[in-house]
Formats: sequence, C-alpha cells, structure tokens
Amino acid sequence: MDAMTRVLRSVALPRARRFHAQVIRVAWRRPSLYRLLSSDSGPVATKLLPRNIVPEGPLANLALRTLDPKKLRSEDYLDLSDLRARIVDPTTNPVSSVNRDPSALDGPPPGIRTPEEPGNVKEDLGPQPILNYGRRRTFTSESSITLQFTAFPTNARGFLYYREHPRVLGAGSIRFRVTQSSDPRSFDGGVDLLTEDGLPWRFPLAAVIASERYRAVREVLARDSFLDKQLEAHVASLLRELRWMFDLGIGPYSQLVYELFEPFCVDLSDPAQMIYIVGDETIFPLCTREILVRTPFKSSDMNKLRPHWPYERGRITCSLASLSNRKDFALRVERILEPVRVRPDVAQWIQTVDEIQPRKLIEMDGDSRRVFRYRPGQGSSSVYRSILRRSFAEGDTKPQRPRSSGHKAHAPGGQTSRPTRLSR
Repeated sequence: MDAMTRVLRSVALPRARRFHAQVIRVAWRRPSLYRLLSSDSGPVATKLLPRNIVPEGPLANLALRTLDPKKLRSEDYLDLSDLRARIVDPTTNPVSSVNRDPSALDGPPPGIRTPEEPGNVKEDLGPQPILNYGRRRTFTSESSITLQFTAFPTNARGFLYYREHPRVLGAGSIRFRVTQSSDPRSFDGGVDLLTEDGLPWRFPLAAVIASERYRAVREVLARDSFLDKQLEAHVASLLRELRWMFDLGIGPYSQLVYELFEPFCVDLSDPAQMIYIVGDETIFPLCTREILVRTPFKSSDMNKLRPHWPYERGRITCSLASLSNRKDFALRVERILEPVRVRPDVAQWIQTVDEIQPRKLIEMDGDSRRVFRYRPGQGSSSVYRSILRRSFAEGDTKPQRPRSSGHKAHAPGGQTSRPTRLSR
C-alpha cells in the first residue's frame, strides 16, 4: 500500500463508518427508511409524482409588442386582473383579446402529462407560452401532487417590461410594473408586482431561452436589443451543462440566485425543491433535502421521499451568506412566511436542522449548514468565486448598458384609472 492510498483511507473510512453506523441504527426499527438512506444515488433530477393540473382563471390572448420601458405606449397598458395571459404573435393578433376557446380554459395545456401518465415531467412542457401569476404545489397525498396555476390578482394593471441585471450578464427577467394610469410617463412612478411570497414577480431570461415555446418572447427581446446571439448562446451553454451534469432544466418558476443577499423562497414541505446558484461558467443546483436533514436522501423517487420527509409545512425566505473560512455558503433566514411544522413520527428517526429563526443562519448542532457540503467540486469553486465577485463589486460591471428602472416593488392596489381591459 503506497503513501497516497494510506492517506485516502485514513480520511475516507472514518467518514464512511460514521454514515453506515447511523444507517444501521435506523435499520433496527425502520427497514423502509434504511433502504431509502442506503440506496444508490441516482441523478439529481427527481422522479416526480403523478400530477393534477389545475389552471385557475380565464386565459386571455396577449399581443406583446415591446418590453422596453422607453418604447411603451398607452396601448401597451394591460389589465391582467383575475386573468392568465397567453402570448401570441402581434402580427396575426394585433390587439389583445380574450381566448374564447373553451378547450383552452379547462384542463392542462397540450403536452402536459396527466396523473394517468406519471413520470419525470418537466414543468416547461406544452406549446403555449402562458404567463401565470404563480404556481402552488400541494401534496394531496403521499403519492400525488396538485399544481395550481394561479391568475393575476385584482388590480394587476400596468406594463410588462424587461429588467436587466446591473452586474450579471444574462440575469435579467420580465417583470410587471403596476401603474396608476395608461400614460407611459407613469412607469417610473409605479411599483413592481409582488408574488404571494413577497418577492418581485419575474419571468427569468433563462426560462425564455430554455424552451422553444417562448420563441415569440425571444423575438420581442431581440427587437428591443435586449437579446443577441452572443448572449443567447452564453445562457444556452449554462443550461446545456446543467442538463448534462444534473439532468435538470430551468422553467418559469425556477429561482435563480446570482449574488449574496438576494432573497429566494424555500418550501420546507418539498424535499425536491431546487434553488439554482448561477456562476459565470456553470449552475449549481441546491436541493432542500441536502440542507434540512442530517443524512441527505439518496433516492430521487418522490414516492419514496414523501413518506419519510420530516417537514409537514413551512415557508421561509432566505439568502446566501458567505463562510469565508470554508470557501462555502450558508443560508440566512430573512423571513418566516409560514410557521414550520415537523412530523414527530418521522423526525424521531431523522435529525433535522436546529430551530429556524429570522435573521439567523440555518444550523444543525450549532454549526452552519453549508451549500456545497455534499457535492464538492462539480463547479462549486467557480460558482463561489463568481458570487463573491458580483456581490462586492463596486458600481455597474455588466458589459451592457443598464436599463434598470429601480428596485421598487409593491403589491398592486388602489388604481383609479381604467386601462384597455383584456375582457372576458
């Protein structure tokens, strides 16, 4: 045995013994959990449960002319109150109007699998480029999930626009600016629409590039000089590497993190939720089951994960915090949106993180839970350097003209003027 082999065994074997000792202790009383923890680690992508697709609210056609705040006109003013919008080609549908096809209002869009067709279904399927206010995931049982695509709230009146990131290439998103009138000059005095979690409603550029169904949106961004071939190729390369390394894709509801202190929402009841930490050369997916429990579940099958997941409910907003002495990140809790509830019958077998408190790091046994803990390498060092450089850069370092219209964000309400309505 050479010296290098002895060193590797001295480091790896004690850690392996500790893990197997924990698995053996569990195996005495809970064999099904033992099989789950000790199974081979499959791809990061999760085998999803059969899904019930529930669209809420009428679907209206939206002829998208521009996303540039400087090119807005009064006819671009939208009333999306209690509606969901389907983007159409403005050359064939010059005026925003209602889709009166009943088949478009009931049931899932074409291409979405129903509960009778379970499998690893991506959220971005279907040919229709639809804008929803949000998506609610509800585990109706241990073996099924309901997805509710929600309509925009009442008084959601204003302009759709594209907001570039002041420092990161390709990190922009489509947002909805709520204004008091249809006058484009009211744009600067408006506020951005918020989601139910209190974060700005946004449609990331990566999701627009990831799917062919959003070709019409890409054409609008190209006409407005927000998207060129070089930028599209850069984002597409990140998406290809994410698919190749982790078998994952970006959709309209994906949360992408580019800097420290950037808030995102974590649903503790979902063991397969992904948060995407984006570097200059790669994207690192962070999964809830790797942070919230002592031993990460190695199975990617939701049918096996759900019965043994210790968190029954809880939603929090977090941000990345730097651990400079470890060249890693931890999660800092910003707000508790929904009280955390743990399942006692499961928590006695699996150790969870310490009590979650606002303005505190997520910890276990007094030690912060590190983001790259269970998947070192895989581009983690590159992502770490990218996040730090952006977060502490002075001024605008993005090699494009800034089009930021401020950081104001607010829930809609109190509008007095009436726009041209997307009538029902």
